[in-house]
Parts: sequence; C-alpha cells; structure tokens
Amino acid sequence: MIPDASYGDWIYADEPGPGISWTYAYYWDGWKGPLTYLTPGAGYFYNRAGSDFNLTIIGKPLAEVNTTIYTGWNLIGYAKDVSMPLSDAIGPEYNPTGDMIFGDIAGPGISWKSAVYIEGVGWYSPDGELTELVPGEGYFYYREGNVFNWTYTDIQLS
Repeated sequence: MIPDASYGDWIYADEPGPGISWTYAYYWDGWKGPLTYLTPGAGYFYNRAGSDFNLTIIGKPLAEVNTTIYTGWNLIGYAKDVSMPLSDAIGPEYNPTGDMIFGDIAGPGISWKSAVYIEGVGWYSPDGELTELVPGEGYFYYREGNVFNWTYTDIQLS
C-alpha cells in the first residue's frame, strides 16, 4: 500500500456512509488491519512514526471522480492532478449553503484551514487559506443539506 512505511505508522480512513466511521491499517513488519487499499476520492489521516518523507501515489490519472457527500461529517480526498477552486469543485448546483470544509495546512502536526459556503457570497475562507482543493489532500466536509453525489472532472486551466 505504502512502500516507504516505517515501523509504527498508522493510516486511518472513513468507511463509506453517513457520519465518520474509522477503519485503519498499521505497519508492524508489514501492513496489518482492515484497511487494505486506498480509494480515489476518499480521505485519509496518516500518522508517521519514522522520519518525514514524501508519499507518492502511483497510478493512472482520473478523468472523473464520484463521491457521495452525506448530511453531517464526511472525510473526502481530492484525487486530481491539478488544484481546483472550491467554487468550481462544489458550486451552487449542489446547494452548499451552510456547508463547511476543513483541511490541514501542510507541515508538521495538524493546523486547520477552513471555508464556509454563504448564500449570495459563495465559498468564504476566514483566513484566506482554503480557496481551492489541492491534489493529494484530504478534507473534512460538513454537509448542512441533503445527501448528494459529488462528481468532479478535469478542468480547463487558462
């Protein structure tokens, strides 16, 4: 799953469905635990026991990703190879008024960036840090409204 794992590493994922329901794998002389593969569009927490490293996911680029966004908390990933503005990724067609999204600012430990969707304004990030979805990052998404099937496709960069 992750070839550069160190003894004591853990990875956590959200099981599909409403609410956050954790599954995991840990590295003790090989990967063990119920989490056996990574899924495009899913979000993950990785707890590194060894020294810092860059995690490279190898595979074919995805033209389209579909993820169900449930009412309440969701852990999602962004599986494209280019960043996408929040307004393009989750626009008004999904009726996201009151929805919130949280991501980790790159670096050691967890430091949150956030945005909220305000009717008539769109996505607003109080600290200005979360304005786009970034390849390889995971996010906590809070859905205020009804369940929707989120589909994101390749975008044209100008």
